Amino acid sequence: MSDRLPSFDVAWAEARSGGVRRSWAHAAVYLAAKSMGFAKLGERDRADFREVYVRLCNRVVAGEVLSCPAIIRKPALAVPSVSSPSVARPVASASDALREIRARLS
Repeated sequence: MSDRLPSFDVAWAEARSGGVRRSWAHAAVYLAAKSMGFAKLGERDRADFREVYVRLCNRVVAGEVLSCPAIIRKPALAVPSVSSPSVARPVASASDALREIRARLS
C-alpha cells in the first residue's frame, strides 16, 4: 500500500473491483469502498463514492493516518504422506472409529 493518494478515477476503478483484492493503492480507497459496500458499487454510486473518498482524502491531507486490515492468507494445507499414521482409513461404524481413537490414546 502506498502513502500517495490515487486520483479519483484510479480509486473508483479499484473500488469497483470489489473486496476480494489482495492489496489496495491506499487505505482511503479501501475504506471508501467498504463504507459504500463492495458488492453494490455500480455506475450510479459514482457520485456518492466520490463524496466519501474526498472526505477520507481530506482527513489524510489534514494528517490523519488511515489503515485497513491486513489481508490474511489461509495457510497452505499439509497433505499427509501415504506412510503417515494420520491418513484416514474407512471405518465400518462409529463405534469402530471410537475404539480406534481410544486405542491410539492409550
